[in-house]
Amino acid sequence: NNTDLTVTVFGAYGFLGRYLVDELGSCGVRTYIPFRGDELEIRHLKPMFDLGQLGLLPFNARDEASIYEAVKHSDIVVNMVGKHFETKHALPRKDAHGKTSRINYSFEEVHAEVPGRIARIAKEAGVQGFVQVVLLRPV
Repeated sequence: NNTDLTVTVFGAYGFLGRYLVDELGSCGVRTYIPFRGDELEIRHLKPMFDLGQLGLLPFNARDEASIYEAVKHSDIVVNMVGKHFETKHALPRKDAHGKTSRINYSFEEVHAEVPGRIARIAKEAGVQGFVQVVLLRPV
C-alpha cells in the first residue's frame, strides 16, 4: 500500500485538510504536515498514518527557511491554509509596512502572500506539483 510519493500539506488540520490527510495516510503516502502552534493541536492526525509515514514540522508562514524545510523532500505541495476572519493580537504591533496594527494575519496575507510564498519556495526546491485549495464562503 506504500507509494513513492511524498506530499506536504499546509493547513492539514483544518476543516477540509483532515480528510485529505486521512486519504493520504490510508494510501501509504509519506506526508509532511507543517503546523503553527503546539504539536498537541494536531495529534489527532497521527493515527491516520503508519509509523514513519508522517512528519510534523513547526513552521512560520513568514519564515521562508521553515517553509523550505517543509517542502524540500516533497513531490507535491498542497496549500489549504485559509481564514474566514483576520486573527488579532491582544496588543498593537508593527506590521510589515511599519504601521501599528492588532491584525496578526490579514486576509491579503493569508489568501495571497502566503500561497505565493509557498508556491515560489516549492518551485525553487524542485517540487513537481503545487495545488492551491480555496474555500469560498457564501456571503
